[in-house]
Amino acid sequence: MYGTMRLLHPESRGFYEALVMEECIQRHLRPLHLHHPETHDHSLRVGLRAIDLGYANGLEGRVLRTLGYAALMHDRGKTGVPRYILAREGEVTEEEMEIMRGHVRLGFMLLSDFPNPKVRVGMVGHHEHTNHPYPRNGKERRQTIRNKSDRRNPDEEARRIGEIIAIADMFDALHSKRCYREPLSPDEIAKILAKQFKGDPQYIDQVLQWCERN
Repeated sequence: MYGTMRLLHPESRGFYEALVMEECIQRHLRPLHLHHPETHDHSLRVGLRAIDLGYANGLEGRVLRTLGYAALMHDRGKTGVPRYILAREGEVTEEEMEIMRGHVRLGFMLLSDFPNPKVRVGMVGHHEHTNHPYPRNGKERRQTIRNKSDRRNPDEEARRIGEIIAIADMFDALHSKRCYREPLSPDEIAKILAKQFKGDPQYIDQVLQWCERN
């Protein structure tokens, strides 16, 4: 579907194309496409971009696969958000924003039977690396980490997956045409990411290369 998208790593597209056709993914993408095709297409682009960024940062094997699954599923819960909110032209109300934020927890529940349980952790974490984090804020994340007996490897993996999905999600939202605006320029994207993305800053430099390559 995105054969013209320029990528950072030559193996990203093939890995993505195999992953997206797996039944465990298609089973969840179909209802998303029926509910809101724009969100479905955004999820596919985020999946490809996250995989590409994962490859560019040395992820491989099980971790790369978990990243790809979680990125493709990052908006699964938006099937529970009314279409009129998803198609809103302009700012949403505070009440509508609360409904929108609920998509993360709903997605977590909808993926309860997903074969890879780490996917749910990565999916939930993708909104926790911005200047307005949810569903957990920074203090709650730190408490979760302190409560784990072995917090190095599993938490580092979850953090990296969450940050990569977050930056891929933000970039695609800014770089794509929306119902209420045209795509933003590379300079505009860079300024917004520098202000709003709270993960590893090297990812910002890397995703901006997608602008140069498109």
